[in-house]
Amino acid sequence: MAHETAEASPTTGRDLTIAEVSEHLGITAHTARYYERAGLIDVPRSQSGHRTFDPKSVERLDFLVRMRSSGMGISQLSRYVELVRAGETTTSQRLQIMVDQRERILAQIQQLELALAASTRSPHTAAHRPPTNLKETTLDHDHAR
Repeated sequence: MAHETAEASPTTGRDLTIAEVSEHLGITAHTARYYERAGLIDVPRSQSGHRTFDPKSVERLDFLVRMRSSGMGISQLSRYVELVRAGETTTSQRLQIMVDQRERILAQIQQLELALAASTRSPHTAAHRPPTNLKETTLDHDHAR
């Protein structure tokens, strides 16, 4: 499943089903329902009772999924959504939450870059370079035994 941004949404102004929004965001329908049950997103229903994700709902869900995948906890997401719902008077608090999360993300990126660099120096890779395919990785691992 491809992860796209809400701006690249195939919605073209139309509502999406839970299957379509899940495919679009690269999540399961269970995950989309979880965010709704947790009170983080309000999803309207069709006359037949099916969830209909309008562009705003897709954008909100995309944001929630991205923040969650970056390590933001559900309690912090809940707090953020609560502040959004409270209105403009909470802008500075929301901004601080995002600044703090951005700092955590940048620290994660730095740690991942160090891990990536270490993987190219590993004595377990052929000629100290990253493997170019899974077969090479398997062969190196089997040879190391």
